[in-house]
Amino acid sequence: MKKKLLALLLLVPILLIPIISCEDGALDGLSEFMGSFGKNSLVEAGAIVIDTSHGGETTKKMSGLADAEDEEAYSAAVEEIKDVVKEALASKGSTKAKAFVEDMKKPLAEDAELPQKVEDAVEELGTQLDLDFEIETEGDLLAAVLLVDLMEKAKDDWDDATDEEIMEFVGEALQVIDIVQTVSPVNGVKIDDILGELLGGGLSELFRSRKGISRDGNAEEEIDKALGMIKPILDPVIRAIGKDEHGKISQNGLNKMIFNFKIIRQSFDDMANALKGVNPKTSDVELSLTDFVNYMLSVVFTEANGVIKLMTDGKATFADLINVYIDWADGKEVDFEDYADLFGGGDDEEGATLVEAILDKTLATLEILVPFSNDQWILELLQDLDDDNDDN
Repeated sequence: MKKKLLALLLLVPILLIPIISCEDGALDGLSEFMGSFGKNSLVEAGAIVIDTSHGGETTKKMSGLADAEDEEAYSAAVEEIKDVVKEALASKGSTKAKAFVEDMKKPLAEDAELPQKVEDAVEELGTQLDLDFEIETEGDLLAAVLLVDLMEKAKDDWDDATDEEIMEFVGEALQVIDIVQTVSPVNGVKIDDILGELLGGGLSELFRSRKGISRDGNAEEEIDKALGMIKPILDPVIRAIGKDEHGKISQNGLNKMIFNFKIIRQSFDDMANALKGVNPKTSDVELSLTDFVNYMLSVVFTEANGVIKLMTDGKATFADLINVYIDWADGKEVDFEDYADLFGGGDDEEGATLVEAILDKTLATLEILVPFSNDQWILELLQDLDDDNDDN
């Protein structure tokens, strides 16, 4: 069983790392320059006024959705919301964008009336994920509104669609993903500066192989080494999720993270369905490594709780696995053997079944999306996953 412990420990960051793109330049415009350097004398003096009204405008437009006269009026209002959001987030590091993100953290008004289609969709997704989720903030509502709009535009069969229609839908799906990553708890940690190092080490091997990670030497030393490596990543993520009064992971915070990753996953899956008949060589779609890692993380977050419950006969949950790390970080003694069944148990060479069960669920979508990227890492990963699948 000890041979499976490192795989368990290295799975935790995969379950937890929210990765967002930080590709925008630091000085894309004067507003971003102001935002990057904090207070500025010209801003303080009123010589330059930065428009930070986008959050309030978005909130106002969303509050009117429930009163839309018909579907046409509702759709038009959603398009207006997307235009405002797009403008607000045009430069991610700008004062304008930061103000918008802060506005989206504000709680909904007590008398806020939600569109019925949005309420129904949130309830359905909560049932699928087996979690309680309520729209509590303006950002929660924005993400849900955009998801419902995308789901309504998605088709079961894109065979008769034009290239222009498909590209428009793909663009909207990517916009939804970008917005959710920006205004939701998924934006809790930025790790681009260390992503390359991690993917080149133990985490890369775990992504590529579902057979567990064998190790030599003292087990406790190896565990401490692995946890020490991922501690700088896990601690900020846990802070983003939050803890309860007992020092354990906040179930409500975790539910929020899972729900928003569900939106990301749904967007990628719908996008893949639209791209099934498109030639990658003639398409303008170009996906990055960040896109693929975000998709895999979205699958992990949305599948982990159900898979862990199933494999432990309901004795453990996703939150329990996270709390194992919290206890270790607090200096408490942790019995990792309680989680041996997640990896087949015993000292044999059985595959890391939790990793298998989750990564297998990414294959169908990855096989469609990977050709729309030139990233060698993801191409090799997909080939390794396919080879493992053929061997089983």
